Amino acid sequence: MINKLLAERGQGRGKELHKIKSFSFVCTAEIAREAAILIKSLRFFHDQPVYITCDEETRSYLEKEGFDDLHFDLSATKEALAEIKDEYFKEKFQNIDTFHKAECIFKKMECMERAIRKYGNTFFLDADIVVVGSLEEEITKDLVLSPHYHPPWKSHMTSYCGIFNAGYVFCSDEKFPQLWRDLYLNHSSFYEQECMNYFCEYYDIDIF
Repeated sequence: MINKLLAERGQGRGKELHKIKSFSFVCTAEIAREAAILIKSLRFFHDQPVYITCDEETRSYLEKEGFDDLHFDLSATKEALAEIKDEYFKEKFQNIDTFHKAECIFKKMECMERAIRKYGNTFFLDADIVVVGSLEEEITKDLVLSPHYHPPWKSHMTSYCGIFNAGYVFCSDEKFPQLWRDLYLNHSSFYEQECMNYFCEYYDIDIF
């Protein structure tokens, strides 16, 4: 899959000016309130559709908030997440003592894939982000990433968890989520994040 992506990537890509066509995120009931704050803050500056991969409880909660233009994919059920965990993450990342849920992270790539297919591009945000200004800027690449802006005394963290923030990604290439999924499962030492260091080998990226 990775070699095919390299072969298919055209040399002329990345010249078009991309306007954000959608936002997307993954959420389960435990963080539905955080997701509501994300959407509320986002709606001060943006009216684009928001594609949400979640469970039924999350959808019910967010619909009661009265937000416009939300589109739900209800595939992040407890049963589905348990199956993902059982298939891919019985042992992987078990030595990392964090609160991250590998099976929920796995849904990120699917969420982005479907949002890009539906809208043409998407700006994926983690549900714990609060938006304080317009996120629209001059985007000319198919993939735009955000580094971790660590204070100096935390700069060593990049060697552990990677250079880039996995909760703040713009993409307009439908093939990208599969690349990220492959790297996450096969070439990452810290969840979906450390493997983002390798994106530059496959894409001419830009930086937020």
